[in-house]
Amino acid sequence: LGSIVELQAWSVNAIYQGLEKLKCKVIWSLNDKWRPLLEKNPDEDPNFWVSGWLPQIEVLNHPAVKSGLTHCGWGGIIEFVSAGKPIVTFPHFAD
Repeated sequence: LGSIVELQAWSVNAIYQGLEKLKCKVIWSLNDKWRPLLEKNPDEDPNFWVSGWLPQIEVLNHPAVKSGLTHCGWGGIIEFVSAGKPIVTFPHFAD
């Protein structure tokens, strides 16, 4: 979700809780500074794999990946379009 935006605890938890309710496998690139904001530990959920950094192009091009969430930055949009994956958008301020 970008490197400039400062996420709030409510938004990080809302994303986690929404993804948790989907009961699908989730790969989440979540900056280590935002992990303490989570009320629950995603490492204890077998449906979640969370890392401070992920190779987004490779992940998006994997056939098991069906969709993704982005802040709508130009680089991310191009990567999603190139991979042919649907985008769930979460713009912040200048996106």
